[in-house]
Amino acid sequence: MMRTLIITATLSLGAAGLAPQSCCAADNEFYAMDNGIRDVKSIADKAALLRELGYDGVTWRPGTTAEAVKQMTARGVKMHALMMNLADDDNIGVSLTLCHQLKLQGVQDLAPLLKKALPGLFIVQVSGAESGDTRSMGWDKLIQPLGQGSYDVNGLLQILEDLGYQGPIGVIGFGIRQPASQHLRQSIAFWRGTGE
Repeated sequence: MMRTLIITATLSLGAAGLAPQSCCAADNEFYAMDNGIRDVKSIADKAALLRELGYDGVTWRPGTTAEAVKQMTARGVKMHALMMNLADDDNIGVSLTLCHQLKLQGVQDLAPLLKKALPGLFIVQVSGAESGDTRSMGWDKLIQPLGQGSYDVNGLLQILEDLGYQGPIGVIGFGIRQPASQHLRQSIAFWRGTGE
């Protein structure tokens, strides 16, 4: 069975209405997934954009890893994780990817699941999303910039804080049609509690 391995890197690289209040911005590093910066052409420009917007890091897929490490390091952006597929391996940690959870399981109380996963939970990936019958929704409803959609992302972040999760939290950008500079700016504003 093929599994996706997310290798955590310890490289020293460095809802409508009310304004959201961030619960975790002071305690957790905040990164962007590389799929959210696909429209930015060069790796150097990707690294520069992340630094300019105030992201702490990035996750990356193999292929251009050495260049990515070089460019991110030069700009003080951490490489939080490398993602790749492997044959069956029991020595793999777990991650929570909110859009996948909503698509497969629907909206549910995630506290028991996260409490059980916490000893091996090393990475969390969130996005703005809609509530409701999420299993029947398309990715455009489950992957939005933070601050959009009716799903209570702040509630999820509060659960993580209450459980004592101290690992990095990332924002998913897969399929978002806005330019990276726009949707990442909105997501980090939400993270900092300054978004709309």
